[in-house]
Amino acid sequence: AAEADKIKAKDKIDFKILEQSGRLEQATWKLKELQQGPRPQTIAEAEARLIAAKSSYKNALANYNRQKPLFKAKVSSKETLNNTRSIYINNEQKVKEISERLAELIAGTRVEQIKQMEAEIKALKASLEYLKLTREDYTIKAAANGIVESIPFKIGSRVTQGTPVC
Repeated sequence: AAEADKIKAKDKIDFKILEQSGRLEQATWKLKELQQGPRPQTIAEAEARLIAAKSSYKNALANYNRQKPLFKAKVSSKETLNNTRSIYINNEQKVKEISERLAELIAGTRVEQIKQMEAEIKALKASLEYLKLTREDYTIKAAANGIVESIPFKIGSRVTQGTPVC
């Protein structure tokens, strides 16, 4: 219920159960996402990035190979040679990095991640069942018909016995 909602006598507002149900639903969807693995678009994007990285690598390698004889002939400086070598090495590492990321995407979700989410769902289901069994401890009952003027407590607040909740 929210402020200004109409309620009837004996209406129940099961905050903890609603919260736990939401967590369970969220975990269930997360498990489905893990089981599906990466989207084809994500894999295609990584493949395109790899193609671009390989192109940059080939270009950097060609530039470096052009600079070596120029440096030996003393037409180019050591600094230019080092810069082109550095660019070549950086591009080579970028190709390796993107290749590994692509391989990870193609391999899909790790079994351990799925098992962890399955265990979390089991724990959430058990917790939800416990909450349903102890529902009376977490339920606010309207004593009479009326309109909710304010909600003085937040989800998860502990209300001591005898505290007015209206």
